[in-house]
Amino acid sequence: MIADHDRARLFGRGTMAELATRLGDLLDTAVEDRTALNGIYSISVTYAGHAGGPHGVAAQLQPPPPSADPSAPEPLPDIFSALQTELGLKLEKQKVTVKILVVDHLEKTPSGN
Repeated sequence: MIADHDRARLFGRGTMAELATRLGDLLDTAVEDRTALNGIYSISVTYAGHAGGPHGVAAQLQPPPPSADPSAPEPLPDIFSALQTELGLKLEKQKVTVKILVVDHLEKTPSGN
């Protein structure tokens, strides 16, 4: 992935499950592959990276304000819009049950091997 203040690019080669893992890391949330697509794909998505947050993605993911300069280039889409327009993939937010293991204390300090 390449990122600067105005743009970010997610690219590589892999399965849809690997793309879901990378998107999960990028968005700091769980992303599950439900495409049922098998195989290895070349991926390249350019999106607005100016928003801040992990790898250029902000929690609010709002598009930049329109420029007053008519010669200014079109603003880049957020990661969600870019995935849909460039790859035909749609990220949908859903509530799911997640198993979590919590260790609240230790009875004995572990020793080295």
